[in-house]
Amino acid sequence: MSDVEVITACENVCRDFSWLENFIPQLASAAPIFAVIWGIFVFYEQRKRDRNDALRKTRQELYLAFLEIADQKHSSTPDGILGQMLLLTKFQGKFTLNCPKEVLVKSAEYIKLVGREHLDGVALDGLKRKPSRSEFDKYFAYQQKIAHSRKELLDAMRRDALQGSDVELELNY
Repeated sequence: MSDVEVITACENVCRDFSWLENFIPQLASAAPIFAVIWGIFVFYEQRKRDRNDALRKTRQELYLAFLEIADQKHSSTPDGILGQMLLLTKFQGKFTLNCPKEVLVKSAEYIKLVGREHLDGVALDGLKRKPSRSEFDKYFAYQQKIAHSRKELLDAMRRDALQGSDVELELNY
């Protein structure tokens, strides 16, 4: 039989990883460089996150202001709806600069429907007589379109404003 050198498991590991003795001091001397690189990366990631949070807060404020104006009942005079429409359309520019495309498109659809209600003669606000059945049906159908458009707009705003939070994004109502 041949002579076999018997070694312990500890000695075997020490032989297999003896190269670490030279590598660890070099790694330790490079640690400050890695720390600086990591710090720069974290700094820019945090700035990006802070910018996104500030923009999200701005959008939330825009959404609230838009909804306050949209919820106001305009007077039955043409200037009332015109004034409200002008205020709502001013938000389109702010939405263009700050909001995702989905909110921009849904808000434009909603504003268009609200304005068209009066331009198409569907509104019953200024009517001096009792509306006919066909006028009422047309008005009710149009109100359903507006309500559906508003729900889609609110859903888009909610998805944008609450993205990344623990709040459920979709509403089932």
